[in-house]
Amino acid sequence: MQIGSFGDVIFRVEEENILTIKAMSREKKSRWEEAQILNDLSFLEFRGRDLTTVSLDIQLIETSKMKIVDTLNTLNNMLENGENHELILGNTLIGEFPFVLESMSEKFEKHQEQFQHVELSITLKEYRDNQKSLKQIREERNKKQNTEQVSEGTIMAEQTEVSRNV
Repeated sequence: MQIGSFGDVIFRVEEENILTIKAMSREKKSRWEEAQILNDLSFLEFRGRDLTTVSLDIQLIETSKMKIVDTLNTLNNMLENGENHELILGNTLIGEFPFVLESMSEKFEKHQEQFQHVELSITLKEYRDNQKSLKQIREERNKKQNTEQVSEGTIMAEQTEVSRNV
C-alpha cells in the first residue's frame, strides 16, 4: 500500500517492500520585526511567513524486492544535486511549494546476516524559485484551478448533451 512520495522515493508498506514514515513534524513560522520608538513602547510589524520545514523519520527494511542502497542513493542524489520535489502523504500535497532535501542522517542495523534495517531522519525545506509575492502566486494558482474547474464543467456538460442526443 502506497502511503506517500517524495520525488522517486515512494513510501509504502507491503509484504515485500517496506519504506515507511514512522514520524513527521512540520514547522511553520512567521517573521516579525520589532520597531523601537524613542520614549515609547516598541511595536511588532509582520514581515511575512518563513519557508516551511518538514522532518521525517523513515524506516527502511531490506527485502528481496527492495534494496536499501537504491533508496539511499536516490536520496543522496537529491541532496547533492539540490533537486526539488513535491511531498505527498496519503492523497494530500504537503505545502504550497515543492521541497528540497536539506539534511539526512542514517542509522544502520544488521539482523541475522541477511536482514538490514535503516532508520533515516530527513529534513525537507520548502523551495520557492521565483520572486513573485506569495499573494500573486496564490492568486495565479486560484485562477488556474478555477479555469480547470470550468473546463471540466464544460466537458461534463458537453458529454451530457452528447449522451442525450444519442
